[in-house]
Amino acid sequence: EEYGMVTLAIPEFVRAGVAVAFSSYSESGWAVKSGVIRSRQLQDYFVGKFGTPNNIYLFGISEGALIVVKLAEQNPELFSGVLAFAGPVGGAKLEFAHILNTRLAFDHFYKNVVKGIALGILPVSPELKEAAANLALALGYDLTGTSDSSAVDVHPDLVNHPEYLYSTLFITDIAPLIAGLLVSDPVKAAKMASVAVDDVPLFPVEYMGTNPAFVPEFATTIATALWYNIYGTGDLFIKTHGAMPLDNTECMYTYGSTVEFDVERFVASPSAEKYLEHWYKPDGELTIPVVTLHITRDPAVPFRHETAYAYAAEIPSPFLTQIPIKGFGHGILMADEYGDPIVDPLGKTLEKILFALNILVGQVTGSPLY
Repeated sequence: EEYGMVTLAIPEFVRAGVAVAFSSYSESGWAVKSGVIRSRQLQDYFVGKFGTPNNIYLFGISEGALIVVKLAEQNPELFSGVLAFAGPVGGAKLEFAHILNTRLAFDHFYKNVVKGIALGILPVSPELKEAAANLALALGYDLTGTSDSSAVDVHPDLVNHPEYLYSTLFITDIAPLIAGLLVSDPVKAAKMASVAVDDVPLFPVEYMGTNPAFVPEFATTIATALWYNIYGTGDLFIKTHGAMPLDNTECMYTYGSTVEFDVERFVASPSAEKYLEHWYKPDGELTIPVVTLHITRDPAVPFRHETAYAYAAEIPSPFLTQIPIKGFGHGILMADEYGDPIVDPLGKTLEKILFALNILVGQVTGSPLY
């Protein structure tokens, strides 16, 4: 969907008189390093092929948003401005901590339930039983009576569903199972939704409000984090040479504001921590305009990244403009602030992107595109 968003945006950029150049990276997964290098090379290639433009703008979605922010901070002389959408701009550590903590909270509340469904102890439809069996396999839940795997074990590809490598297919299959878990026990669902780590809510407070789409949205949010836990953890460990980059030994996990619960604990390797610091922890020091867009109920990259980035340099930069989009979705606005589905998600999202681009160009040139 994010790729579809980019391809939809390109003709609009061209119609506005903006030349567009983009490249794939030399690696997949957490590819911030590769993305930075390839984007700088792309800039050199474009200039060498077509000449130096009046202004060069960077646009990135999701991980691409972190890449363009890094370039804005480290190579401002090469670019005129940056538009970052749905990015983990609070840094790699904040994002991977969110993924790990969601997995740990899910294990606490739902591990035994998922195992019970997979083993046929709890009656459900055949489709949900299959989904539970696949999820148990992916998360390393043991169904034979021995010990479960760790929440950071590198999981093999799902034997029965190798297509789960594509996050949308995994979420489509797993989210209904999680939605069923939430509906079957509203009290437990409320506890899960209220989880906080060191008094910081893990999920948006809107989940606990009157949002009529609470169940499907929350199920999608959990399923998204679990997918990244399954496949992203292995990719991250390859890049840290198997060392653990996160430490939660001193973290306090609570639900309902006051009730503490325990989770699996991990000690970080200093070298792995440095990897996340280097690739990448934004410093918020800007000398060119940066506009960030972020959907408030983002299931993959929490909106709190925006607050973290605004105060990365203690005082928000005058070059930073942050535009919240009230609703649900990651890189695509799927539902509005009230939980109602968007009729044309791609079109509505493109409208938001062009609005932000107009602001950025106006800040750089003094004259907006439209």
